Amino acid sequence: MKKCIKCGAELDDGAAVCRVCGETQKNKAEIADGDRALLDRMMKFLRFEHFAWKLKGILCLVCTIIMIAGGLIIMLCGTGIGVMSLVRAAGAPEQQQQQSGRMEIDPSSGFSFEIDKDGQILINNAPLQRGEPQNADPYSVFLTFGVLFIIYSIYFITMGLIVYLPHAIINLKLLKKVEYYENTLYSDVSIARKRCTSGGMIVFAAIFNRMALIFIIINFVKTRKNAAAFDRIEAAQKGEIK
Repeated sequence: MKKCIKCGAELDDGAAVCRVCGETQKNKAEIADGDRALLDRMMKFLRFEHFAWKLKGILCLVCTIIMIAGGLIIMLCGTGIGVMSLVRAAGAPEQQQQQSGRMEIDPSSGFSFEIDKDGQILINNAPLQRGEPQNADPYSVFLTFGVLFIIYSIYFITMGLIVYLPHAIINLKLLKKVEYYENTLYSDVSIARKRCTSGGMIVFAAIFNRMALIFIIINFVKTRKNAAAFDRIEAAQKGEIK
């Protein structure tokens, strides 16, 4: 049995075309079983890495949608609360003016209070003492809540656009790259080998995908450690060994 030079599917020794991907099998030097096992292990960790990029990309995309949608809903709620508080506050002076005047609580006790035209509460013709509530304005409280809602909505939308969305795009792009390395591994290992021995890729994965970083480091160590074996595999794939 031999494996397809493109997809790695198992084929009969005399097969000229892969029954899985349709790739024509060129007459190249045979790769030793031990060296082929290295290719299989590299493929295994590339597939694990493929899964890690895919999972993180999908999760970040979902988080992007949730953050933006949630931010828009919160913004609508905050805007509604703010507009309602402003509308009610605009009608408040008229209500205060209508309520202005003296009101006797108990004629026999002589205790009274009134609200003047400025909205100040007077008790027995004297303003309220400091520390007691006066000029209470519930509309300003609602307006404050509306503003806070809008600020939080901007935060959620910004996080979705500048944090989660870029992570989703980068992870899904790397997913396509790994698929390319998987498809070319058994026909030209030099492509995947160059990428697996890149220190820059380790730093990149440390920033954008810690799960993929694990499998990248494993392939990095194994590829560096078995450099001579990969030299033989490259030579055999190019037909340089007879």
